Amino acid sequence: MDDIIEAVQDEKVMEILSARLYTRLAPLVKDLFSEFRSEFKSEFSAQLESMVDKSTTDAVARVSEPLLQKISVLEQENKLLKLRLDELENYSRSDNLIIHGQFRFHQCR
Repeated sequence: MDDIIEAVQDEKVMEILSARLYTRLAPLVKDLFSEFRSEFKSEFSAQLESMVDKSTTDAVARVSEPLLQKISVLEQENKLLKLRLDELENYSRSDNLIIHGQFRFHQCR
């Protein structure tokens, strides 16, 4: 056991052991890191996409609700104004008919 402790304390032995350890562990660490990165990327992408979709939907709903209400109010006003315009056109036509009829009546006398 003392020999092992002495060997580990020797710098040259430690360099050789470190190099061998690095040679064997480096590919394993790279593979593990690559796998971890792929899993993290796919999970993060899915979560980010979900958050963006929800945020976008919420933002569109917040902005569109007042606009939809305003459109509804404008549609009602538009209907009322069309009715009013139709009434004024009908009144104007009937007034024109009376004037035209009176004019002919006066000419015939």
